[in-house]
Amino acid sequence: MIGQGLSVVMATYRGDHAEQLLAAGESVFNQTRVPDELVLVLDGPVELSHELVVEQIRKLGTVRVLRLEKSLGPGGARHHGIVAAAHEVVAVMDADDLSVPTRFEKQLVLIYGGADVVGGWIREFDQFPGDMKAIRKVPEMHDDVWRYAKRRSPMNNVTAMFRKAKYLEAGGYTEMRTFEDYDLYVRMLLHGARFQNLPEILVEVRGGREMFKRRGGWSQIPIEAAMLYRMYRWGFLSLSEFLSNFTVRASIRVLPNWVRRLAYMLILRS
Repeated sequence: MIGQGLSVVMATYRGDHAEQLLAAGESVFNQTRVPDELVLVLDGPVELSHELVVEQIRKLGTVRVLRLEKSLGPGGARHHGIVAAAHEVVAVMDADDLSVPTRFEKQLVLIYGGADVVGGWIREFDQFPGDMKAIRKVPEMHDDVWRYAKRRSPMNNVTAMFRKAKYLEAGGYTEMRTFEDYDLYVRMLLHGARFQNLPEILVEVRGGREMFKRRGGWSQIPIEAAMLYRMYRWGFLSLSEFLSNFTVRASIRVLPNWVRRLAYMLILRS
């Protein structure tokens, strides 16, 4: 197991900024444990600036490019990359974030120690890492991850590393959009995957007001309702947990955007 290879999957689409994609790619290879390959998924047609950045990233290490004819969204694009990955251990990466240099090395220690899914904390930034002082912490040990998952996603998805076999056993990403990560991790929990999070920042995530606007308001309510109802049908949530979870989430969604942002920053991260 110690010599097991590592694939990193990163999906990008034409809406991503080319310079941010380059920075993300550089952070993938600027690691104390360099991955054995980067599977870069182009989620639909991209601009020339994207193509030029792809060629720059190719110079940094082993890169395989998958081109999708049309955009499938983050989950669908990642799924194609994960299925195509050459190695049993897979880490995911967003095309506008920055992995800290020790991320993969530290996560692999826990994977080699028996964990199936390993993540960690994220810190959001606007212009440069650390300028927002917004850290999203997640529980460290498996039992705490299970309990936490009844209220919120127990993983910061952009920090996730997992065994490919466990991902496929749970069915991988589905067509559900926006909350596809939360949906996936609950299914992996129900299929017996062992989770662990490192209690430290693994990825610097681009945040700020623009990202918060993209999280949406009213439009997310039916999607969240469908996701929570699936968890209730699976037996992961009790009826009271389903109803209370939906009530809290829907109440926050109908608030004005600035109030939701304040709640997100001051309350939801507690």
